[in-house]
Amino acid sequence: MVVLMDTVGGFLDLLGVAADKYAIGGQTHERWCLTSEEDGTWHVFWSERGSRFDEVPFAREEDACVHLVGRFAVHQLTQGLLQARQN
Repeated sequence: MVVLMDTVGGFLDLLGVAADKYAIGGQTHERWCLTSEEDGTWHVFWSERGSRFDEVPFAREEDACVHLVGRFAVHQLTQGLLQARQN
């Protein structure tokens, strides 16, 4: 399955991430953001007071989307909001 900007919200929803915790396609205060930049790169960052923190650029849209989903997956696991399956 390919994770792109038009599907990343669905993956975050499956992880139980509230829609007010992220912004797809734009910069919103106090949210994790995923943006497409004019130079063709994709960026994931925390937005606060108009500034970008922990910004990571990507050459490919899918890589940026997977990074955002991964950030939230780790957060949900460490907060006890997801449970790892035991084999």
